[in-house]
Amino acid sequence: MVSKTAKAIAKINANLAKLGERKAKLTADINALKAQRAALKAPAAAPAAPAKAVKKAAKAK
Repeated sequence: MVSKTAKAIAKINANLAKLGERKAKLTADINALKAQRAALKAPAAAPAAPAKAVKKAAKAK
């Protein structure tokens, strides 16, 4: 027979495990958003060639 205290401790431990999983998921989501924000803040890559230059190059072929 399992005591009431042991059942309560088991229930609390199960809840702690669930909370730990939720915390890990939220931490991963936050880190992904931080990385996305950093990527958006990064200076843009060199601008692409102007459309006119691309058309001239295509005609030259």
